Amino acid sequence: MGGRDLSMYYRISGLFYLVYCIVSLVMYKQYSGVQSQCEGDTPTILLMLGLVYLFQSAATLIVSYTLHYFSDLPIDKFANLNACQNMMGILCKVLPYLTRLLHYVVLVGLIALLVITYALGICDTGAYAIVMCGLWLGVYIFGSLFRNCITHDPWFYQPSDPDLHPCFRFFKLVGP
Repeated sequence: MGGRDLSMYYRISGLFYLVYCIVSLVMYKQYSGVQSQCEGDTPTILLMLGLVYLFQSAATLIVSYTLHYFSDLPIDKFANLNACQNMMGILCKVLPYLTRLLHYVVLVGLIALLVITYALGICDTGAYAIVMCGLWLGVYIFGSLFRNCITHDPWFYQPSDPDLHPCFRFFKLVGP
């Protein structure tokens, strides 16, 4: 059941990231027009956030599909995986770490938007930045709570490593 639980988590996360991507790109279009009073890097930051969210959405939906695929695969089939299935397994291992890393990259972008809005007063993106920071925190809490609620399949079991590098422990805070 753990593979299906994780698949559902990544599917929900992927849809959240897709909504964030659309909002970021709409805000980019609004703030990058000729009538816009935003100067400097604000439209660039909004475009970067939109593209990062788009990549996160694609990555989490790919992980969701592959986890769902492997949860339906009989256990005796794991002995003879073809190259495509091996690549899907690699994606299941790599993409979650990459989306976690990008989750923190987005935080840096949101903090930059808050600084541009409130400290420098260059552009009025305050409401957008505050809402997106709240949503960032919501995704963070959702992932942290979900990690404690799932059960892993025996083939997915990874023993916890108390000697895990602090950098990787920091990445494990977001999501399962």
